[in-house]
Amino acid sequence: MKIAMVASGSKGNMCYIESESTKILIDAGISCKRLTKFLEENSLTGNFSAILITHEHTDHISGLLQITKKYKCPLYMTEGTRKGIREKSNGISIIDNNDVRIIGQRESFQIGDIFVESFPTFHDVYEPCCYKITAQNRSIVYITDTGYVPTAFYELLANADCYVMEVNHDPELLMTSSRPYETRVRILGDSGHLSNEDGLELLSHIMGDKTHLVFYAHISEECNLWNIIEAESKRIYEGYSLDVTGIRFIYTNQLPTEVFSL
Repeated sequence: MKIAMVASGSKGNMCYIESESTKILIDAGISCKRLTKFLEENSLTGNFSAILITHEHTDHISGLLQITKKYKCPLYMTEGTRKGIREKSNGISIIDNNDVRIIGQRESFQIGDIFVESFPTFHDVYEPCCYKITAQNRSIVYITDTGYVPTAFYELLANADCYVMEVNHDPELLMTSSRPYETRVRILGDSGHLSNEDGLELLSHIMGDKTHLVFYAHISEECNLWNIIEAESKRIYEGYSLDVTGIRFIYTNQLPTEVFSL
């Protein structure tokens, strides 16, 4: 299985995943032009079997209209996400002319040779979810845009080969930022975003012997710094006596990562 983060952050989000016979995207928050450039630069084709949508915020769906015109494939989302997209488009939905397949927040389904499990996240939208992707005896867990992750999910998420994990903000930088007070409180809340400590603590509980690749994702440009994440990760991993020398950690932003093979 292969994976690349095409973009990650408040300006746009997209993840590319490829198995032996299936290609999917998670979210479509960048332009079709940027997606096409990524594919061309990596000698990849755009014969996607699906686009999985996590929720309806603009940084996750802004490219849907043009991307689905060029790369026709089914869209998978919850009913709440479809409702949210329709509301954002003032009744003329960017998804009405597409093959939309409704899934539950907690559901398992097959796309080609890829097995997908959705699970609920906790964000200020109707019915958000994130995904566990399994194929060729490899697994990817994708978690962003959530205020917390219940411990009841830890067993499901444990010992994946690869994690895409939100480490959105440093609380001190957030609270001293120029953002409105209401926005800062929203981000810190149970329907906001995982802080550095939240995401790293979660990783400490679910990473296992199989884990060898972690993408630090949805990093705030205004309220976070890579060196802060690095220092926090060192503190937390050492606190749990975790040996992470065999794990590669990738800091994501609006530039595509390389395509990694799991």
